[in-house]
Amino acid sequence: MQALRLLFTAASAAGAPLPAYPVLWGRVPYAALPESGGVREVNAWNYTHRLAVYAEMLASTPHCVWGAAGGSTPEAPVMEGKGNPLWGLPLQHGWQEASGRLCINASQDPHDVALAPACWWGCANYYFTVLPFLGARRAGAIRGGVRLMPLREGDAAGRFCDGSRLALCETGAAGDTIGAAVDAWAAFFREAAATAHACGNATQDDPSDPLTGRLMEAYWGGHTATIQATERCEAFLTGCGKQEARFGEAWSTLVKYLGPTRFDVNYTMTTALSSLLPARPLAPRDVPGFVPDFPAATNRGVVYVEALDALTKATRGRLLAVWERVMCAEAARATARDAIHRGLTDTSVLVVDALKLLWDAAAAAMQDPCAHDAGAPTLDISWEDARAQMAPLFPAL
Repeated sequence: MQALRLLFTAASAAGAPLPAYPVLWGRVPYAALPESGGVREVNAWNYTHRLAVYAEMLASTPHCVWGAAGGSTPEAPVMEGKGNPLWGLPLQHGWQEASGRLCINASQDPHDVALAPACWWGCANYYFTVLPFLGARRAGAIRGGVRLMPLREGDAAGRFCDGSRLALCETGAAGDTIGAAVDAWAAFFREAAATAHACGNATQDDPSDPLTGRLMEAYWGGHTATIQATERCEAFLTGCGKQEARFGEAWSTLVKYLGPTRFDVNYTMTTALSSLLPARPLAPRDVPGFVPDFPAATNRGVVYVEALDALTKATRGRLLAVWERVMCAEAARATARDAIHRGLTDTSVLVVDALKLLWDAAAAAMQDPCAHDAGAPTLDISWEDARAQMAPLFPAL
């Protein structure tokens, strides 16, 4: 509850809230997508088609932990089952659209929904739409024939799963990162189906609960594997501009820290966190922490995200490797979730102190017996040295 209070306090300081649901949510239900010969035709480069896919995945994963989810129509969008971690996917996509990161303007023009691979955020989100969708299909959560419509300009680099490449992605033959992500998402959907009625009287919608923890572990298995697949979009990152590209890379690093803690990304949590994010792409002259049109909470959040990425690089990736290894006990995960919550939302804590909380959480968890495997990564640099390396990059620290 303390974490939720911090979230809402910080969100209220961040300025105008995002819409309750992504722009055009429910405008095109999955059942209304084009169909030919009994095969659903999904255009993964159409913003409303992506939303339709998200809504179908939500509707296909009722669970006693988070309740049932109804169908999605303009009159009755999916509104139940808000504890479902899949909510994190469409809500993040909605923030990307509202903040201008998808290179479209559906907020002003409902017909401006054509996404392009050259837009890095739209490219990266492609995988967070298609790979869980294919995982859901593999697990039997979503049935029926489907065709991913090919890009008009083609896919000479073989990055995506559209057109004739769909079969390769569905069978895991499209590359290790694609296959691993689809497998991981299928595992989540199977776990959700297998435990849909397994709640007891004491079951709680909280990652510390054993059943919810298992579901969150499976969810993050898919999410984290998908981050690896988004590296196929790296060629388009420079098109964002230096500052926005830096933020985009840092955001991916933050997500890698969230996964091992089984961080909850249900509707409530994601909505509150999204309201802290920058409402426009960072411009070349923006200095994180001192962007005039960003609220203080957003300025601080950008600094925290980018400083965590810099800290990770200062340790040559060892901090993240240690973090992933030591989150093997719930006590460590709970401490880590709290450290991240405070880092993102508690404006009374300096960013450098928030990073020290995260560092200390990793160091303390290294003492747990489950983290003592031979060959386990260790930190070979002190906090003071790591801080000294990253501090010059961030005047706001």
